Amino acid sequence: MTMMTAEEIFARCNMRKVLNDADKKPEWIIQGLIERGEQWIISGAPKTGKSRLALQLAVAASLNSECIGFKANGHQKVLYMDMEMSERSCGSRALRLHGNDREKMSNNANLFICKDFMNINVLNSDDLAKVTPYINTIKPDLIVWDVLTRCHIAKENDNGEMAQVMLAFRKLCAGVAHIVVHHDKKPQFQGGAMGAGAMRGASAIHGEVNGVLSIVRPNEAKNDYRLSLSGRDVNLPERMHLVGNDDLSFSAVLPPQKVSIESKLSDAFGAENTLTKTVLIDALKGSQSIKTVERLLKEGVEKGLLTSQRVGKAVEYTYLKSNQVCAV
Repeated sequence: MTMMTAEEIFARCNMRKVLNDADKKPEWIIQGLIERGEQWIISGAPKTGKSRLALQLAVAASLNSECIGFKANGHQKVLYMDMEMSERSCGSRALRLHGNDREKMSNNANLFICKDFMNINVLNSDDLAKVTPYINTIKPDLIVWDVLTRCHIAKENDNGEMAQVMLAFRKLCAGVAHIVVHHDKKPQFQGGAMGAGAMRGASAIHGEVNGVLSIVRPNEAKNDYRLSLSGRDVNLPERMHLVGNDDLSFSAVLPPQKVSIESKLSDAFGAENTLTKTVLIDALKGSQSIKTVERLLKEGVEKGLLTSQRVGKAVEYTYLKSNQVCAV
């Protein structure tokens, strides 16, 4: 870096410059998840699907499609540096993630999978000289490095050395967003932890990155996965429930939406203003217990949505439709 004048230093660091930075819009690669230039990790114990998820994100970014609820921001050019899978396995997975559509996969001009390296050392200038031409030629928007252990010879538990490794990735990628696939501890050593608590090696690995997607498979007999998400500058759910599909992709299982108490009462009363308790319980019950429905009626009265009165031996409820919606 050349020596700057005092004026240049003030221009780069004053509050007007910082305010202008605050007004900048995110340059998304994957909307709501990965911005241009960011460094992310996808981690998981052996056989939990971390490479599947990484490849699915790569395919989705290249096809301008969706992955686990996150949509690509247009067709992104992706370079997948695969040092983990066999050629047959990688090709088979990519084909299945293209819906077994050979023509679609053949015509995908935005995805490049490099299998020319079994390992590299991002801290070694000779290795960098071999890899850099691939990046300069393809000019990707996103690079996936699979897997971290094949990209360095540093001491994995040394914070200083691993911080240098992660910084070397940033320098090598030269402003291009990138994902590094990394091993978690084996399940028996995780102690139920997810995210940084489960990640193998120095804490600097997690500390240097912009975000982490950590996948676990609680029961190997089931096609059921949990994803922990953390990011510095994005509002993400802390956990996601995933299921594996036949095409090797993952789908997010959305939590059931809360239904407002007013919506429930509106459906139960229909065109009627007043119903007996017996009829109203029958209309509301569904798969719920009678006690649950009675608690709902009590809450409706407390919120001013219902009034109740005894008429002979029966109890009647009147629905006050003009009240404000209150979520349960």
